[in-house]
Amino acid sequence: MKIKFTRRERDCLEQINNEGRVTLVRLSKDLDVKSPTAHSIVKRLIEKGVVSRDKNNAITLTTFGERNVARIIFRHRVLETLLARNGVNVNDACAECRKLDFLVSDKVANELFEKLREPRLCPHGLPIRIQQNSANTV
Repeated sequence: MKIKFTRRERDCLEQINNEGRVTLVRLSKDLDVKSPTAHSIVKRLIEKGVVSRDKNNAITLTTFGERNVARIIFRHRVLETLLARNGVNVNDACAECRKLDFLVSDKVANELFEKLREPRLCPHGLPIRIQQNSANTV
C-alpha cells in the first residue's frame, strides 16, 4: 500500500521524527499553524497509520511511520546531492528539496541514487541510507 503525504503532513512527520515525541501544542507552535490545523494534520496521519498518540496524548511515529520518514529522508538527501553536484548552493538545494522530497517515487529516487554513483553522504555530511524494502512506504 502506497501512502501519499501533503507538504504539511511531511513537515509534521519531520518534526515528530526530530523530537521523538511531541504534544499537539508543540507541533502547532513548531509548524506555525493554529491548533485546529495541527489537530487535523495529526488526525490524518493517525488514520494513515504513521503516527499514534499515547495515553498522555503525546504523538509519536509508528514503525510504519518511521519507515516512511526514512524514505522521505533518503529522497531528500539524494535530490539535495543531485542539485548540489550541479551547482546549486547547498542551503538552496535543501530548501528546494523540502518542497518535493515527499512527492518523488521510490523508483526515481533509486535511479538517481544509482546515477549519482550511490553517494554515502549528502552535501551536509549526513548519511544517505538506501532503503532495502520500499513496500508499504511512500
